[in-house]
Order: sequence, then C-alpha cells, then structure tokens
Amino acid sequence: MVLALHGSGRGIDSYDEVPFYIRQKEIALENGYAFAILQNYQDTYGTDTGYHNVKLAANELLTNWTNGTKLILWATSAGGVGMYRYTAENPQNIRALIGTFAVFDLEKVFPTLASCRKAWDADQLSPARFAELVQGKNPGRMLNKLKGIPIYLAHGTQDSAVPLDLSSQILADEAGAYLYKIEGGVHGLEDFRYYDEAPRKALLQDTTPNTTAK
Repeated sequence: MVLALHGSGRGIDSYDEVPFYIRQKEIALENGYAFAILQNYQDTYGTDTGYHNVKLAANELLTNWTNGTKLILWATSAGGVGMYRYTAENPQNIRALIGTFAVFDLEKVFPTLASCRKAWDADQLSPARFAELVQGKNPGRMLNKLKGIPIYLAHGTQDSAVPLDLSSQILADEAGAYLYKIEGGVHGLEDFRYYDEAPRKALLQDTTPNTTAK
C-alpha cells in the first residue's frame, strides 16, 4: 500500500486532474500497489493537525486494509514534513519512503517559503521564535530516528523553493538515502524526470538505499 501525501495547495483531486500527480498514482498501480491519498488541506507542513491526520490515515490502512503489511509513504513537496515526522515516531509501520522534492527541515525553509509560514501561522515570527514553535516537531531535528529507513528521493539541482542541499542532500549524506538528482530540475509539476528512478527503486525494493546520486 502506498499512502500519498500531497504538497501545499494540492489535494485528493490533484491525483485525478493534475498530470504530474496522476502519473504518481499510475506508477504505484503499475507496480502492483494499492494507492491511498490523504487530504490534508493546508496542514501539509507537518503541523499538529496535519500530523494527526497522517496518523489517522496510516492507522486506518494498517488496521483495515493492509493486513499488517507496512506502508510506503510518498510525499511531494510540503507533504514531506508529515511523512518524515510520522516515520520518525512510527518506524515500525514503514516499509519505505519516497520523496519528490520533499521538504525535510522546517527551520531551513521557513525564511523563504511563505506557504510554510502560513501553514504554521508564523508570519510574524522570527526564525528563532519559529524554531521554538516547532521544537520536537521538526523532522530536521529527528535525523537519527530516520537512519535505517529505506528512503528514495528525487530532487532538482535548481530547486529554489526547497533547495537540494537543505533537504534531500542532508538525508543522502547523513541517513544513507538514495538520491536521484535531476540536473536543472526546479520545483514544479512539468518535469516527469522526477519519476525516472527513485520511485521505482522504492516500489520494487530491489536495492538497498545508498548515496549514489545521478
């Protein structure tokens, strides 16, 4: 079972209406997985409400749908925060993670991502005060809990919204995540190269994640 966690401003309808999201669903189904989607509205950035929703969805799937089989979480952009936060606290429920230019560290993207500040109702906060607000909730501070989890990432080298070196590169360097670099790739939904490598490796589970980047 794949549980998809959408990005900011997206939702369940995106997986039927937006070609980039439609392709994500198709890839999971083509590889023999059931595909579930969590509608997280504006709480994509791992807020307490968003995290609670991820827990509810995961528990529902594990209890009533997967017969105990562990989940693969597939997060796009802001959905990465909920994915990593849930996994750090519930590693026993996770088979693998897939991240498509997924946000990892809230504190690192806070200064540049208005959507992150809005989600946390933190527009008036300084970076230091924001760090206090997300203390114990920022997966960027939970790296040790993610080590040993199979993580497969695709990230563009020219992503200015969620810079590679502030997110996926950290997980590759310090947690052994597999990182597929998209040369010239930006933070957008037009480049289907993001699906060339990392998702298929995660779904097939035929290799051990490593830091070999392409």
